[in-house]
Amino acid sequence: MYPRGPGPRNPHASYHYNGQYHQKSYGRKFPPQQRQPLDHFAGVEHLGSFGGHGPGTAVCHPKAFTSVLRKL
Repeated sequence: MYPRGPGPRNPHASYHYNGQYHQKSYGRKFPPQQRQPLDHFAGVEHLGSFGGHGPGTAVCHPKAFTSVLRKL
């Protein structure tokens, strides 16, 4: 999720269980890639650098999530 104002953009990045990764905005995928599947995940994957998308600061409410990924 990217901090953003209202509008049809809905920019986001997705890393699916089967390893499919993409960024998406305006309903279009940029660029779909195949990464390692999550059930055999090892090491690290770079998901990109995201910044400067909209005004303000994103607020994280931990109770809104079922799980988190943490750097060890």
